[in-house]
Amino acid sequence: MKNLLIIGAGGFGREVYWIARGIRDQRIDWEIKGFLDDRADILDKYTYEHPIISSVEDYQPEPDDLFICGIGVPDKRKYYCEKILAKGGVFTNLIHPSVAISPNIQWGVGIVICSYASISCDSSIGNFVSINSYSLIGHDVEIGDYTHINSYAFIGGSTKIGQEVTIHPHAVIKPEGQIDDNAVVGAGSVVLSKIKRQQTVFGVPALPVKY
Repeated sequence: MKNLLIIGAGGFGREVYWIARGIRDQRIDWEIKGFLDDRADILDKYTYEHPIISSVEDYQPEPDDLFICGIGVPDKRKYYCEKILAKGGVFTNLIHPSVAISPNIQWGVGIVICSYASISCDSSIGNFVSINSYSLIGHDVEIGDYTHINSYAFIGGSTKIGQEVTIHPHAVIKPEGQIDDNAVVGAGSVVLSKIKRQQTVFGVPALPVKY
């Protein structure tokens, strides 16, 4: 029997926990062991069956451990996942049973897909990608490592999304779109053209935002 550890016990980490609980009820190849988080008191105001076991920095993976990351911010997710990978940790995927998955999907590792998302045929999902509830991913879409797609996003067919991209709720990416590494698409935005590396865009149509 394997033991599942969730990296991060914040809001998204707790969502990942409940996905894991639902999957655990359908399979017997792993059990939830607990959370890894630097904030030892972060669950104090909640009632959870499983505790904070350790910080990521202090935890040493054991032979039967599996890991999944519940951190929604791409650069922080990469930072903590790489710490576990450097110690030889092994990651699994968590996919909610309600997700609609078409044929010929290429999967990475460390992927989280929340309830009622839909992924169409011949798409490619990179390592440590998270796709939140009710998001729609079209055919032939490519999503790079550590990207986070929030709820109700629509990604048109043949779109190419780079690494460490954040797409906020209700964003729409037109078919054959392109979003380069480390870009951010604001909530409710409609992307009609290429989004360059490290750009933050917002609006209808989505335009660069300057701070």
